[in-house]
Amino acid sequence: MSISLKNVNKIYKIGDVETYALRNVSLEIKEGEFLVILGPSGSDKSTLLNVISGLDTPTSGEIRFNDEIISNYNSKELTKFRRDNLGFIFQQYNLLQNLNVRDNVEIGACVGKAPFNIDEILQKIGMEAEKNKYPYQLSGGQQQRVSIARSVAKNPDILFCDEPTGALMK
Repeated sequence: MSISLKNVNKIYKIGDVETYALRNVSLEIKEGEFLVILGPSGSDKSTLLNVISGLDTPTSGEIRFNDEIISNYNSKELTKFRRDNLGFIFQQYNLLQNLNVRDNVEIGACVGKAPFNIDEILQKIGMEAEKNKYPYQLSGGQQQRVSIARSVAKNPDILFCDEPTGALMK
């Protein structure tokens, strides 16, 4: 399994002004590799993650997942690709406020092809006693752990993390 980018550009255009967020990015991520993207705030790290994962489309260039050119996918194909292969941990928790801890994690498991056992995940993150609590009843760190558990529950092929511990540093 691999992801590769070849000469990927992301250009935002407002009127006659073009702003390059990504310029001729080429890289390959092989199965089992762990990649960290570092840079100052505003250096388009999130844009790169969004383009690689199919949450956003490149202006030009090619993105491959294994032998498939996902940069050619339409919206419906990208949605299926993300559902079948990817997990996301965002800077914000994005928990559903009307669902308890267990149900929030179960949402992730429900879209997985071979999901992990929800109760085992809750035990591993130390949240089994809080499984019936709602997000507003949890600390920021607990909400972050639930968010991570939801992403991992589906047992994704690839996990994209956009500053997953950023809120813990504030």
